[in-house]
Amino acid sequence: MSQDPALRPTSDRVREALFNILGQDFSELLVLDLYAGTGALGFEALSRGARKAVFVEANPRTATILRAAAEELGVGAESRVIVSRVDDILDRERLGGPYDVVFADPPYDADVEGGLVSRIAAAELVARLGTLVVEREGKAAAAIIDGPLELVRTARYGRTALDFFKYR
Repeated sequence: MSQDPALRPTSDRVREALFNILGQDFSELLVLDLYAGTGALGFEALSRGARKAVFVEANPRTATILRAAAEELGVGAESRVIVSRVDDILDRERLGGPYDVVFADPPYDADVEGGLVSRIAAAELVARLGTLVVEREGKAAAAIIDGPLELVRTARYGRTALDFFKYR
């Protein structure tokens, strides 16, 4: 199965930097990969010992590819792929949780990040000691959030920025 040409996968360089920041050991962590696309972030977390990764992907064809990849990688039992738009499913009843790490790589749009972070916080998807990582276009300003999640770090890599949020 071929990859969706509309996907913008996280580059290897950014993914390596991200996991250097978060730490190498994901043993027993629960991970949520929103706007999953190729699933690279969730699969990387599983390869580092995550107990479970839930992938949310709107494109049914891409979700089918994700499921096949999980089986091929031998992590089908530790994976769950949900076919839905993130906006339509962003609540704890549907997604479970809370999660130790939540990855969100929405389409690059300056208006998306702030609302997304607020909705993730309202849905209580991030564990009390957990981390939300939002990937965005590097030249866009980081979202200013008024809520329980606080921007604690931004890391820039070329055209990409990673914003790390934690509870205050």
